[in-house]
Amino acid sequence: MGLCRWILATLFLTALVPPGKAADAIELHLDATDAPRKRLQAHLVIPTVPGQMTLCYPKWIAGEHGPTGPITDLTGIKIRAKGKPVEWKRDDADTYAINLTVPEGVTTIEVDVEFIATPAKDGFSAAASVTPRLAVLNWNHVLLYPKERAIQQAKVNASLTLPAGWKMGCSLPIESDKGVKIHFESTTLEMLCDSPIICGKNYLEVPIGPKDGPPHFLCVVAESPEALKLSPELKTCYDRLITESYALFGAR
Repeated sequence: MGLCRWILATLFLTALVPPGKAADAIELHLDATDAPRKRLQAHLVIPTVPGQMTLCYPKWIAGEHGPTGPITDLTGIKIRAKGKPVEWKRDDADTYAINLTVPEGVTTIEVDVEFIATPAKDGFSAAASVTPRLAVLNWNHVLLYPKERAIQQAKVNASLTLPAGWKMGCSLPIESDKGVKIHFESTTLEMLCDSPIICGKNYLEVPIGPKDGPPHFLCVVAESPEALKLSPELKTCYDRLITESYALFGAR
């Protein structure tokens, strides 16, 4: 498996919000420490206002051309406001929507979800992609977002925790990596869902392409260290791929 990686607020808000973070963004932390057992957990903090609210699970996934979001594998949904449980109900007409009432005085809700990775080989990005030694993680698998927010503009601050000893590759710019938790720069919901992660116990990152211009990397995970070996001939092919793609499209 491979992945190429491309590398006015007020003074008051500037002082409170860390650099690279959006003040009204959804906070999403994906805990993949239990990925070897095909279990993902996520914690979301979603800005809101009191009143009726609908949360949506991504239905239409980029590159799949259909309503294929794996809602059947989402479980363990818990919603809280100020530490107290909030009742929620599946929408009667849309199984991808959850309805709830935000209590008075509440500006954010906290949502916990779990995703059980399937062993089935079909299902596009939701197909079998997790083993005890590697995983392909898709953010849309653990994402709930307010229905009224356009995914092209809505911001999200994402972070990730991997199993001990695992490394990862992703096209999202990294804001900080302290070894335990990886924080990514603020992005849109649309870009987040289009930025999968490959990670694993056996990981290799190889710079490819010409030395001048934007850096490109080939990120590989494998079941064994032996499977990571890259022949000089194959490395040359990947180098040429970058040059030829630029010649063909005129852009990176």
